[in-house]
Amino acid sequence: MSFNNTTVGQGANMTQMQHFPRFDIIMEPSWLVIVRLTVESLIALAGIIGNFVVCFAITKHHLATLLVAFPLGIIREHFTYWPLGEFACRYLFPLSDIFFGVSVWSITAIAVDRHRIFAADIPRQALRSTTTPRIACAAIWFASFFAISLPLVLVYEYQQPPGEKPACHPVWPNANLPLIYSIAMSLFTYVIPLSLILLTYCTIKRKLCKSKMFHLEMAGNSTSGSFRNSQMCLVKTR
Repeated sequence: MSFNNTTVGQGANMTQMQHFPRFDIIMEPSWLVIVRLTVESLIALAGIIGNFVVCFAITKHHLATLLVAFPLGIIREHFTYWPLGEFACRYLFPLSDIFFGVSVWSITAIAVDRHRIFAADIPRQALRSTTTPRIACAAIWFASFFAISLPLVLVYEYQQPPGEKPACHPVWPNANLPLIYSIAMSLFTYVIPLSLILLTYCTIKRKLCKSKMFHLEMAGNSTSGSFRNSQMCLVKTR
């Protein structure tokens, strides 16, 4: 079987197209890009300044989301190509999503801890050492990494076709996996945490309402008892 130059060229082009998939890019109007980047830059600047103030006040450092995740997200959305190289594409950008999971589940852990304190029959039973919060924080970080970042680390690829600008895209081995991942992320970062937060705070509200009613009843009984005692004193004096 003979092959001519045209056949070989077409085969090479087909191989190249299969290795470097094309992605449709939605071009935004210039005014929308300017407005969006301005708002995102102001949010990032305000967040960094606010975190530096917090760091100065409590000597804690928690700038990872604004210093790592947010700038990478802006670069990913603004540029039609990836300017930061292969290492940032394959590792730094997928790992930046871990901060969103950590933030959401840290808020959830605070809500659960408040519920635990309110649910304790005796306040002293709610006291504990600093070991439990540290274990909880470590578990949140590990869970966020395995649930959010690890799947992206396995599928993100840095591709630079000849004569074109580099691209950084996830290459999923199965067409159904992106949908499955999106559903799992919606459950992990929104549905489940929000449900736990609502459940814990609703329970706290009910307990506070019961406590308020109890104190009102006690105050009412005390007032009526004092009134009866004063009536008896008046009768005796007469």
